[in-house]
Amino acid sequence: MLLSEYYENLSFNHGLMVNISYAGIPTDFPLHWHTFVEIMISFDGSFELGLGYDTYQMEKLDVAVCYPGVLHSIKSKGCEKELLIVQFPFELITNMKEFSCMSYRLTQMQIMRACESEEQILLMKDIFIHMRDVFYSDLPFKEVILYTDLLSIFIHLGNRCFSEMKEAAADPCNAKTTELIAEACFFIARNCTEPLELETVAKHVGFSKYHFAHTFKKYVNMTFLEFLTTERIKKAEILLADPNISITEIAMRTGYTNLSTFNRTFKINKGCTPREFRNKVHRLD
Repeated sequence: MLLSEYYENLSFNHGLMVNISYAGIPTDFPLHWHTFVEIMISFDGSFELGLGYDTYQMEKLDVAVCYPGVLHSIKSKGCEKELLIVQFPFELITNMKEFSCMSYRLTQMQIMRACESEEQILLMKDIFIHMRDVFYSDLPFKEVILYTDLLSIFIHLGNRCFSEMKEAAADPCNAKTTELIAEACFFIARNCTEPLELETVAKHVGFSKYHFAHTFKKYVNMTFLEFLTTERIKKAEILLADPNISITEIAMRTGYTNLSTFNRTFKINKGCTPREFRNKVHRLD
C-alpha cells in the first residue's frame, strides 16, 4: 500500500520478520522507499534498477541491496522477470556486533555483479532458492531457518566488506582490534539516543581517545561523530513515519536536546528537513 507518492508501508501479515516475494514482474515498479531492507536477484534476464540517483542495468544473478530510506524503482521492459525479493528490518542484522561495525560499508555496497563474484554469487543463489522454498512451505521453525539463511547471505556480503577494509587500511586489520571496533559500533548503536562522547566509547573498549578516533576511522571509514549521527538519523527516519509523534519529541528521543540542531543535522544528511521528510511519508491534512 502506497501512503504517498514514494513511501511504501510494508506490513508482513504472515507474522514473520522476513518476507519473500517471487513472481514474474510484468510492469514497471515505480519509485518508492521504505524502512525495510530489500534484496533482489533475477533468475532470468535483465532489468533496469533505479537506486538513489543512479541507474543500473541488472543482469542474470546480479544481486542488489536496497537499504532503508533509499529511493528505488524497477523497469522490466514489458516482459516478466523471475525476480526474488527478500525484505526484512535492518535491525535483524545490525543488532549483531560483527555486522554493526560494517553497517556503513554494507550500505555503500549496493550491487554485487555475478560476472565479478561468480563463486560467491552461486553460493548465494542456492541460499536464496532455499529461502524461497522454506518461505512457501509448512516447515516447523520456518522463521528460524529464514533468519539463518539471511545471516549466511550477510556473511558473504560482510566478508567482501572485510576484504575491502583490509585492502584500504594502511596496516593489516588485526582480529582483536576488529572485535573491539565491532563492540564500539554496537555500543554506539545501542546508546546513540543518550549524550554519548568519544571518550566514553574509547574507555568502553580500552583505547585512549586519540588512538580510538584514528582506529575507528580506519576500520569503519567514518569518524565517531559521523557514525553516531548516522545511527541517530536512522532511528529518526523510523519515528517520522509515525504522525502521532511530534518532531520535537523525535529530536529528544534520538539524542538531540536542541530542535534546531536536529533539524540542521537531518537536512545535511537527508537533503530535507524532518518535516519535509514526514510530508513525503504521509499526506498531511
